[in-house]
Amino acid sequence: MKLTRLLKQLLEEQKKKADRCKRIADRKYDKPSAYKSGAIVRCRKGEIWKDLKEEEAKDTTKKFIVYPDFQGVDPANISGQNKIINVKDALGNEPNKDYNYFTTEKKDYVDKMIQSAQNDGWKSFPPIIAISHPLLSGKYLIIDGNHRLGAFKIGKIPQIKATVLSYDDILLAVPGTKWQEGKTPETITLKDAKSKGIDLKKYFTTNDLQLKEELLTEKQKETLRTWFKRKGAPGKEGGWVDCNTCRDGKCKPCGRKKGEKRAKYPSCRPTPAQCKTKGKGKKWGKTK
Repeated sequence: MKLTRLLKQLLEEQKKKADRCKRIADRKYDKPSAYKSGAIVRCRKGEIWKDLKEEEAKDTTKKFIVYPDFQGVDPANISGQNKIINVKDALGNEPNKDYNYFTTEKKDYVDKMIQSAQNDGWKSFPPIIAISHPLLSGKYLIIDGNHRLGAFKIGKIPQIKATVLSYDDILLAVPGTKWQEGKTPETITLKDAKSKGIDLKKYFTTNDLQLKEELLTEKQKETLRTWFKRKGAPGKEGGWVDCNTCRDGKCKPCGRKKGEKRAKYPSCRPTPAQCKTKGKGKKWGKTK
């Protein structure tokens, strides 16, 4: 009998705990979603919302909370205006997810998205969550869906579906706040942030994803041809110098003009100064 009562009590406690998690989730999320289901499961395991009172969930039920220093967001299941926006006009709000991240750690994932998005495939993707950029006129800032945006930029997919929220839907965790699982931080509305002297650059990036061609330096862009031309003989000809022709620090270009003859086959270095080092060969240039 004691064992039966103990099991019954345990089941009642588990049911009570499960009901609490669902009630909190119902307040935080309007509709069924992966976010909501996952949150309920984690709550029942005791991983989140352990110290959160049910009534506290009411305040932020329909808001996205954005944290300083790009720590992330606490997402809400809210509705907005559905649009199709140009990918070039959208900036992801997770600067740590750069080109290297998308092409190494997430390469397979990104490649599959790009392949699926080709032609009209992008229309089947769920919309990303965006707001009009608070700092850049004419741009959108992506609150949720940074992987999709990164893949579309890398794959040069021109458009993407978006649910665009109003500033009323955005809360900023107060400066100095660190994101903690299941903790509801002190917040300030985005609409009030500027008037209260909040530095929005701490919350919203102004830097776009740099693609491979944009990351290349001028030196990396050099071809073998430009590398040979970048130093050498004085005057308009440029190029490397023929060390066999150097006199008083002046040398002829390495390349001979049509019909030009020289006593020795050219032995070339980038600059006259480097002609002082003869290298590993036993002879300085060829005689024929």
